[in-house]
Amino acid sequence: MLLKNNSLRIAEWFFKYPGKTYHIREISRMTKLSTTGVVRAIGELKKEGILVSKKERNAELVNPNFEGRFVLSKRLYNIYSLYDSGLIDHIKKIYEEPQAIVLFGSYSNGTDTEKSDIDIAIVCEKEKETNLEKFENLLARKIRIQAIDPKKSDRPFKNSLANGVVLEGFLEVV
Repeated sequence: MLLKNNSLRIAEWFFKYPGKTYHIREISRMTKLSTTGVVRAIGELKKEGILVSKKERNAELVNPNFEGRFVLSKRLYNIYSLYDSGLIDHIKKIYEEPQAIVLFGSYSNGTDTEKSDIDIAIVCEKEKETNLEKFENLLARKIRIQAIDPKKSDRPFKNSLANGVVLEGFLEVV
């Protein structure tokens, strides 16, 4: 991330693992932050509408606020992570400056879970083999790359691409 303050470290954890609910002490252990620091950061994230919490017995349970700004923040985080990991530069190098690189599916919408994969379409002449294991480990997701020709793609797939995010280049679907 750009800045590694406590709030961002905690938000990043929820962006990577959005399907879980955590206790304050659990978050403290996983992020290696003090409990006081975690409580303060969670307060900030709750004010921003990214997280919500509820008291259960004597513990505070924290989870993503899917009705708030969590999904938008996660979407921005996901896109930033692709660049920060070096994946986009790797794809540009392997595919020798493709016409377009398009992120689509749940990862582009910010609605992905721990079990989701990252769907990327490459507008180029032909498919190329590349080892993505390093990036899959960094991003904690499987990565599916599809070399495509939009003129030969069916209408539902074109719609999926049109609703995705063009990360590099220009996508012509009409």
